[in-house]
Amino acid sequence: MNNTKSCILIVDDEEIGRNTLESLLLMEGYQLEFANNGVEALKKAELVMPDLILLDVMMPVMDGYECCQRIRQNPLLAEVPVIIVTTLDSRDSLLRGIDVGADDFISKPFDRLELRARVRTITRLNRQRRLMNERAKFAWVVENADEGYILVNPDNQARYVNPQACVFLGVSKDKLLQQDFFEVVAQQNYQAKPVEAWVNWQKNDLTRYLVLPESRERPPFWLQVDILPLPARVENGYLLRLMDVTEKIVLARQRWAFNSSVSHKLLTPLNGLSILSIFKPDDFTNEQAYEHLKIAQDSAERLNTQISGILQYLDSTSICYGGFTQVLAGVEYIFRQLCEEAEYVDFEIQFDAVVLTTEILVSGQAIELILRELFTNSKKFHPKKQPHIILKASKETDKNLLALHFIDDGITIPATELKKVIQPYYQSDKYFTGEVAGMGLGLAMISQLLWGIGGSCSVLQRSDGKVGTEIVITLPTPE
Repeated sequence: MNNTKSCILIVDDEEIGRNTLESLLLMEGYQLEFANNGVEALKKAELVMPDLILLDVMMPVMDGYECCQRIRQNPLLAEVPVIIVTTLDSRDSLLRGIDVGADDFISKPFDRLELRARVRTITRLNRQRRLMNERAKFAWVVENADEGYILVNPDNQARYVNPQACVFLGVSKDKLLQQDFFEVVAQQNYQAKPVEAWVNWQKNDLTRYLVLPESRERPPFWLQVDILPLPARVENGYLLRLMDVTEKIVLARQRWAFNSSVSHKLLTPLNGLSILSIFKPDDFTNEQAYEHLKIAQDSAERLNTQISGILQYLDSTSICYGGFTQVLAGVEYIFRQLCEEAEYVDFEIQFDAVVLTTEILVSGQAIELILRELFTNSKKFHPKKQPHIILKASKETDKNLLALHFIDDGITIPATELKKVIQPYYQSDKYFTGEVAGMGLGLAMISQLLWGIGGSCSVLQRSDGKVGTEIVITLPTPE
């Protein structure tokens, strides 16, 4: 059926009858469909779903009364209005028409003005009824949806909220409708991340989240917030869709943890075990063979330890916080271990501004994941693959946060690109070298990991004005 015109199905076995009604209604702008008898009318009606059926009574095969009765018995057509057009004007004929479900009657010969008026009224009412039904169906779907929906005006005042949005935000519908949306979000301890995506949020297409950070009592909770377009006729405002993506975030983090931090743990012992391939049966009598065998045994033991560690790494409840804490001295130890493992000596640690016993609410595994990823990216994007790295610490006095500054002397990212770097698979060094290796998921995963515990990740140009990049990560500390 045409979406802008009312559709009328004209059913008459006589061509002159169909032509007469066509001439009267065509100029009114209707979409007209035709059937020669009752059987054909039933098939055509299911195909075009008309707004009105004009049904002649006296027809062969199936008369108008039986056709109307079958229309009312068909779930798809039961609510379509039917006007019976008949030359019969007896009381019995009218009663039979009412009995089979006709909505109105027009007697032949009919008054042209009256016919047009009745058709106009019924089609208008039927389209309005259909619209109300569609709205009711839509409202039911939205009210029972797994996603949250909030309609806000340009002043961020909520004009509509569905039940799931109230569940996500932990507030009643009345409270949500009385306050600024962002005030409610802040009151419920949600954090809008990343900050860049919420600046002029109505106009950018960045992925944005509301994050309820992890605590000792609960894991982190993630809501992805999308802005859906509204029809032009709807009042100014924005429709926000809230989706629970916690499981998706956790799974992505687990995959990243395995790829970026676990695989390397297997390589060293596997390399040690490969020495077994050089032995022959009679080689185990000499001292050198015994030394090689000892190396292989040590590697096997280490491999067993590392595989056990993998299983712990994939436990998402402990990878970030999960009740574990770390002190700044532990961060220094982990960083030195990573540098030693890579046989890397060109680095500085500047923790003078913060006491080494300062406690942070993050596990050692999370610190290792973050520093390893930053260290890998720094080497990857340095022109000579040998960056000079500085790791600094500072305390943000107005917040319960400790800041770690990871500084290198590699590429300097343009200011216009800095906000985009934490997006998944962002490619930066193509602007300098033409390469498109890209950042992968690393910085995006670091950011998500930190948001989940109430921290943050920012990519900046070096504060001292030198060539290179400064990545600042903030970590929560006890209150």
